[in-house]
Amino acid sequence: MQTRRRKTAAVPERSTPKHPAIRIPVERILAERRWIAARVASGGVPRRDREDVVQAVIVAAWMAVEADRYRPDPSIAPRRALLGWLFGIVWRKVGHHVNRAWVRREIPMADPWSARPS
Repeated sequence: MQTRRRKTAAVPERSTPKHPAIRIPVERILAERRWIAARVASGGVPRRDREDVVQAVIVAAWMAVEADRYRPDPSIAPRRALLGWLFGIVWRKVGHHVNRAWVRREIPMADPWSARPS
């Protein structure tokens, strides 16, 4: 039995980005730390993990800027464009953190050896 061959490429070519990459200083990301912390808290991250998630967001944002993945629309106000972009990063990091199995099942205790299985 003979099989058919595709006549088109399996993976379409990537389109060119609409806007040029912009390199912003890390201070602009750090200036929004309180805003990031508020979004992390509203995402349901436990208090004990919030600083770690905020730090992960800042590092991920800076790495994206370094990799030329920050491409804001020039017609949008610079701070609004930055906050919209940061919101996407916060949303992903919070979602990944909250949905981890160890976060969903962890019960912090002062003396873990005193716990008895139920």
